[in-house]
Amino acid sequence: MSERGSATLLGSAIAAVILLLGLMVTTAVGVVAAGVGARTAADAAALAAVSPVVRDPEATARGVAALNRARLVRCDCPAPGSAPPLKARVLVETTIQVPFFGEIRFAAESSAEYTANPPAKAAP
Repeated sequence: MSERGSATLLGSAIAAVILLLGLMVTTAVGVVAAGVGARTAADAAALAAVSPVVRDPEATARGVAALNRARLVRCDCPAPGSAPPLKARVLVETTIQVPFFGEIRFAAESSAEYTANPPAKAAP
């Protein structure tokens, strides 16, 4: 019996295992990054909604969420033209495609508040 070619078979098996481990690590990193990205998008959208210089807080929150690859699901935003204090609570959702698992959705909620501080009085 000859062992000729057994190194090739062993090398192919090792390469397949390394490739599979690499795919698993890449997938895990992508899932973690998507979760963090959803939280970042929610935080940014909430902050944008309470900015005193925006005309339409909900549209601004939607745009900021989209810039962060997320979709605004809900926005309890201040009415346009409201005076401080301004409060907003947003819910965003992002999806990723994971090989062999399909689509995974991540949702994140965040809130923000803006309170105008009166100017400090100068000391006499």
